[in-house]
Amino acid sequence: MFEIGGENPRLILSADSEHRELNPAIPFLRPPIPYVRNRRRTISCGCDFLLPLRTPSVDIAGRKEAAMAIIDADPLTYTLIGLAMQVHRRLGPGLDEICYHELLSAELSTTPFAHEFKPRRELVHRGFLADVFEADIVIPDRAVLEAKHLREGFVPKHFAQLHCYLKAWKIQTGLLIDFGKQSLLFRRQIAPTTPPTVPSREELDRHLQSRGLDRTDAELVAACLDRVLQEHGLGYWDTTYHGLVHADLRAENLDVIDRPEVHVHTGCRRTRNVRLDCLVVERSLAIQILALQQSIPAAAQAIMTTCLRLLRLHTGITVNFGKHHVDLYVQLR
Repeated sequence: MFEIGGENPRLILSADSEHRELNPAIPFLRPPIPYVRNRRRTISCGCDFLLPLRTPSVDIAGRKEAAMAIIDADPLTYTLIGLAMQVHRRLGPGLDEICYHELLSAELSTTPFAHEFKPRRELVHRGFLADVFEADIVIPDRAVLEAKHLREGFVPKHFAQLHCYLKAWKIQTGLLIDFGKQSLLFRRQIAPTTPPTVPSREELDRHLQSRGLDRTDAELVAACLDRVLQEHGLGYWDTTYHGLVHADLRAENLDVIDRPEVHVHTGCRRTRNVRLDCLVVERSLAIQILALQQSIPAAAQAIMTTCLRLLRLHTGITVNFGKHHVDLYVQLR
């Protein structure tokens, strides 16, 4: 419960007969956690979960201790969540995302934490622009905040987007916030401190040749992937790696077509122009790029089959830049 009045507003956490006072000397901290929503019978402790309150005997004190551990370990995240809750209370759900972005930036300006609003960062590889990132709010060297207004819950692409921003800004802590519900939802994401090991050029070459790719194409693709992995590592999403591979092949002065356009007959004498999500190298090899997948799904293999048929090519390679490994799949027609 809140204690209002005086110069420093305080938050008193009550667990049975115990009372605990948090940060009495920092008035701008409006602690959002832990709290109990009795109307919906749920309890949220600011951790990465939302736990149903099934019976009155749930260990609320234990959940509060878990929340306190997060607060002690990361007070900045605690502050950001408190400010986001103030914004949610003032605006409510149902507005455009930019409204929440701007008000959250204004609230953050009242704290000692300097921040950048809608910063952009370009990723250049071998002199070619591979991708451009634009995060919602960045606290330099401290945190990246991505605010959403979602009808449903968080999905993997939202975490992939935040993971990509953390890598681009070289920051470890990210916060994903959803203003689209009756109550604010959030997830904290921590980037790994140790980069995963990437395969060598020789390993890539041997693997591609063992899957039936001819030596010339195998050496070309292995060299390209090796240069991208050595300079940028793993952790970006598929759009970024598509741009990186495209930039590297262009730097080698190869004939590369990005997302080639084909004509598809749809019946009744109708033809539509469709762009395929792949790269065509030297008009003989198709490359499909995936990222942050556990493995190459069957759907991606089927899509490559469609690309090869429409492009009238015989060789296709699907590359998955996973979180901790690289997957390669060769298709021959």
